[in-house]
Amino acid sequence: MEPQPSIVNNLMRKLPIIEMILLAILGCGLLAHYLEVSQAGSLVTLALGGLAGIFFLSAYIPPEKKQTAQTDVKSGLADLLFATILPKILWLSCAICALGLLFFQMDTDNDGYKMMLMIHSVITPGAVILVGLGSVRGVQGASLLFPVLIRAVSLFIVAAYLIRAEITGLFGG
Repeated sequence: MEPQPSIVNNLMRKLPIIEMILLAILGCGLLAHYLEVSQAGSLVTLALGGLAGIFFLSAYIPPEKKQTAQTDVKSGLADLLFATILPKILWLSCAICALGLLFFQMDTDNDGYKMMLMIHSVITPGAVILVGLGSVRGVQGASLLFPVLIRAVSLFIVAAYLIRAEITGLFGG
């Protein structure tokens, strides 16, 4: 008899499905907001909060095991950076940015969302540069970061737009 998978393992396997559902809810909420439906903000709030939670939990998914016979210290550091450290930093940064977008959307009187967006806006370009250098140098774990980079760069574009809009006074702030 096979051992029963734990609740945590089941949840971790279902994170991509939950993320797709939340992205669909976000899309519907943004469309409803554009069409000026009265409760559209609730959908956007639900989706952004859920995505922040998904991104946070994704940081704790164990890295994939690789069979390498190399014991080189230099490749060991690169493997540690690309397999463990950078994914955690990027996932947590995405969670912080999603929370910042949530607080911006909720229109609280607190300007803390700006700092959350700035944190992500500083981390993402550095991570993109590191992954680019790792890909050029042929580090094995660099290609595994592309799924999180897609999310990080997408959030970076939204955060950079909001920061630019705040600086230029586009929203009357």
